[in-house]
Amino acid sequence: QANQNANILKESSTNAINTLQSGQAPLEARYQDLIASNNATTQQEVGRADITSAQELARRGIPTSSTYAGEYQQSRRLPIQTAGQAQNAAAQLSAQQAIENRNSAIAGIQQATGLNEINAAMDAYKQSEQSRQFNEQQALEQSKFEYAKSQPTVSSNQDQYTTLSP
Repeated sequence: QANQNANILKESSTNAINTLQSGQAPLEARYQDLIASNNATTQQEVGRADITSAQELARRGIPTSSTYAGEYQQSRRLPIQTAGQAQNAAAQLSAQQAIENRNSAIAGIQQATGLNEINAAMDAYKQSEQSRQFNEQQALEQSKFEYAKSQPTVSSNQDQYTTLSP
């Protein structure tokens, strides 16, 4: 009986550890894809900012080679680049936390002396992952809000002209 229980415990812990370890590579690949996608999006947004900056400068008759033009373009690029860097940092932190959660669960399973402890380690892993995912979503929403807040408001052409009464 005791030998059978030890075999069941060993098999259960091995299966749980293998399940956790099998998700490691896809998890890392997913975060690398997320960061690459974020970098591409940031570059596209910087390109759009450069185009709109150049159009605005041309409309004002300011040469793009002037010091003011460089400062203006930089002021348009900076919020985009900052938001992109913040999103990359958040993704890297989240990936690291996910790996630490997995490693913690594996360590808990390896130290387990019964099936209840294995289940408790898996439950703790699931809870920490749900918390991490919630925090990740909140950080993304905050980043989107901060980025939107940093963008200049677009006014209609009508706002650019003064109406004169006869």
